Amino acid sequence: MSVDGRETSDGDLCGPEIGRLVRFVHTTSLAGSRPAVCANGALPKGMATGVEIAQRAENITGTPTMFAANVTGVYGGVGSMTGFANIESLEAAQQAMAADAEWAKQVEKAGSAYAAERGVTTQLIHRRFA
Repeated sequence: MSVDGRETSDGDLCGPEIGRLVRFVHTTSLAGSRPAVCANGALPKGMATGVEIAQRAENITGTPTMFAANVTGVYGGVGSMTGFANIESLEAAQQAMAADAEWAKQVEKAGSAYAAERGVTTQLIHRRFA
């Protein structure tokens, strides 16, 4: 049997890969995340750079920022996430980073650490619905 051009065996159906599904169980109202994929041959640089960027963001905003690596899904997938109590605190953090002259330099320094393909590195805002 063939499903979407992929063969199945033993009556099992192949579905599309699910990259990540997150359910916020206990968190603040909003979270900002920045998923990315390390470039081929740049996994160590991508990991180290990601930690440095997350630490810098935390220093600028005063808000804890975590950095994580995929265990499943896209190989080399990494990302950071920061929680916020409300939209005002998220906007204040974004403004603080934009006003920090060293922030842009550090992000630009990441250069070849991450895949350059359009849409691979994104910035998302997640909202918890009560």
